[in-house]
Amino acid sequence: MRFVKEVWEMVSWLRANGKFLFRGAALLLAGAAAGFGLGLFFAVPVGPGCRKAT
Repeated sequence: MRFVKEVWEMVSWLRANGKFLFRGAALLLAGAAAGFGLGLFFAVPVGPGCRKAT
């Protein structure tokens, strides 16, 4: 019976704090995607196709 009570407490805690956890994970993924996109944006113009031929 004690195990059921502990599981119920954990489920209720996740219900209360799940929104914050989900929002934090979504922001982390969005930040990683934005950083990756900016990295590609700045890395591509340095390539040989964009340099002027001398």
